[in-house]
Order: sequence, then structure tokens, then C-alpha cells
Amino acid sequence: MKIATIEAIPYALPTVRPHRLAMATITEHTLVLVRVHDDDGCEGVGEAGIIPHYGAETHHGICQLVEETIAPCIIGRDPTSLETLVGTMDKQIKGNSYAKGAVEMACVDLAARAAGVPAHQLFGGLVRDRIPVLWVLATGDAKADTAEAEEKLAAGLHNLFLVKVGGGDPADDVARAVAVKQALGERASVRVDVNQSWDEATAKGAIAGLEAGGIDVVEQPVAGWNIDAMRRLTERFSVTIMADEPVQSPSDALAFAKGRRRRRVLTQGRQTRCCHGWALHLAQARRKYCQALGRAYAGSLRTARVWCTRLHSASLPVP
Repeated sequence: MKIATIEAIPYALPTVRPHRLAMATITEHTLVLVRVHDDDGCEGVGEAGIIPHYGAETHHGICQLVEETIAPCIIGRDPTSLETLVGTMDKQIKGNSYAKGAVEMACVDLAARAAGVPAHQLFGGLVRDRIPVLWVLATGDAKADTAEAEEKLAAGLHNLFLVKVGGGDPADDVARAVAVKQALGERASVRVDVNQSWDEATAKGAIAGLEAGGIDVVEQPVAGWNIDAMRRLTERFSVTIMADEPVQSPSDALAFAKGRRRRRVLTQGRQTRCCHGWALHLAQARRKYCQALGRAYAGSLRTARVWCTRLHSASLPVP
């Protein structure tokens, strides 16, 4: 089996409602579909999902990189040799984890289809058949967020919720998140995602209010480069402080977790890979790091294809 062709196709899907983040309001989700064919005509499909202003990669850039830079260096190679493929891509160009992850996702899909097995069989087999899934609340309005959460609770779909904050006045953001928590009470866990929008001083005041209001997790309150601030905030508060955007590799996870008693690591690195895209073999490595350090591990889910990939990742054994 050899890779014969690689194609990258940009497209967009509308969101069910405006999705208000700290850095942008999204009304459609831009994605890149990657198709990899082998010399027997079998196809594998991967995907990268791009959030405006979130990271360095764009859908047009991913398409160009996949077809003009990555494809020439891996066409003719065995799609089942994932470590070799990822190493070849990393040698060809640094970073660009969304683009690389979408290609790796397509190769995993191709290899699994050719073998007639689910993708998890390529990584050691299934160890769990279900995981809890969090729902993002991003209307920017406490009543609307609460109503949406109540609908999900009533349907028995979700009891973990993430309120997007960071785009407005910190005091208003805290009040909105706490209002959602108070309305849901012990029926649900409520977390917030700041998307790097606060400085350390602002984070100290805001997290104090969030902790007092019963919020369970505060995700990436400060800039990703500021690991020292994340550590100080972790030591200052009992609420879990979670790393997000800057954790793109096992070494990143180690840098955030090393030497600290309390750390929860959310990985949104290489899609197998969307922000956040990750490769299944890297997801295993991250979970191994976090398990060894006694830290929890989580990941994000976006489109149906990325859902399937990340659920596969959650089902995998730690090597």
C-alpha cells in the first residue's frame, strides 16, 4: 500500500447560533477536508477546523501547505507507517499541526479502511466505549446560556458546560458564568474558557469570583506563553486552572505540569488532526505524560469527523 494522491478541499458549515468567543463571533465554521488515496484506489479522509483569530493557520494556508509541501514528501510512502509519516512531515516543515494532523487523520482512516477494522485497532484496541462530553455555551447572555444548558440537561445529553468568556468586562463575564452555575446548581458542572484574554492581575480578581461562585475549571486565563503566571494562579486558587492553546505536544504538556501539585492539561494540538488538530499517536503520548504526572487529560470535539477521531483517541490504551 502506497499513498498515490492527496487533496485538500476548503469548505464551511453554519453554526447553530452565533458562537461568541473572546476573540471573535463565529457564524460559520471553516474547515479543510483532506483526502488521501492509495495505489489501489482506497480513500481515507481527514479534517482540520479553523477558528478565526485562534491560531497561526488558515484554511487557505492549510490547503496550500498540504498540496504543495506535505504531499510531495509523503506520496509513495506507506500510510500505515504513521511515525515515519509524521516524522517526515515534521522534517519538511515545523509547526502547522492542523495541516499535518488532517493528513495523519486521513492516513489513519485509509489504513483502517484497508484493513477492515476500526481505527482504534491500529493503536492497541478499545479500552472504553463512552466518555463524558462537554457542551459549549457561547451566546454571551446568561439567560440564553442557561436556557440552552437546561435544554441539554432535559434531553439527557450533557451535564458538563463551558461558558465562553474573555470578550467583555471581566466582572460581567464572572457574573454571567456564576449566574449559569447558580441556575443549574448541582445538576451540572460549569467551567469557563477565557482563551488567553486576561493579564495576570485581571485573572486574579476574576478567578476569585469564579471560584467563589462554584465554577469548576478556568481554562487558559492568560496568554499561552506565560507559563509562570499559570503556575502562580494554580498555586493561588483551589479551582482547577487548565492549559489549552499552548499545549501542542507532549513536551508542552510536561512544561505546564512539571513540578506542580495541581495541574489539569487540555490538549488541542495535533488533530489526527482540529484547535486544536491532533494525531492519535500524539494523543496517546500526551495521555501517558499526564497519567505519569498524576494530571487529568481532556480534549476538544468539533465536527462529526473530529468527534469520531477524538473519541477513538479517548478509547485508546495508554502505551
